[in-house]
Amino acid sequence: MLEIYKKKMFFSFKIKSFFLHFLQGQLSKERSSRSQASLLTAELETRLSTLHLELERSHEKEEKATLDNRQLTERVSALEKEAASLTLELKAAQARYNQEVVAHQETERSRILSKEEANLEVVKGICFKFTN
Repeated sequence: MLEIYKKKMFFSFKIKSFFLHFLQGQLSKERSSRSQASLLTAELETRLSTLHLELERSHEKEEKATLDNRQLTERVSALEKEAASLTLELKAAQARYNQEVVAHQETERSRILSKEEANLEVVKGICFKFTN
């Protein structure tokens, strides 16, 4: 009976030892898994922070680009208005110039005609003197 008891105790010890060893292995795996999860969580949090900073910088760049675009659009509009105004000024100056040219041409024609008429009168006067 003692022999049976010893065998029972031996198997009980073996079973307990096996389960203890198994549970220690499971605990070790769980600790390793948690450690890896913790490292992964820290890495993901770092990446998330980096992405938040990049997103913030992107928003700032977008706002600056929007402001620059608005300012450039306003500048283009002002320059277009100025160009239209200068075009009107140029057309008005060209019209005044053309009027001055026409007036000058008419004055020159009148002057030439007056001179020709005066010359004609002189010639008539000379011809009259020779014929008389």
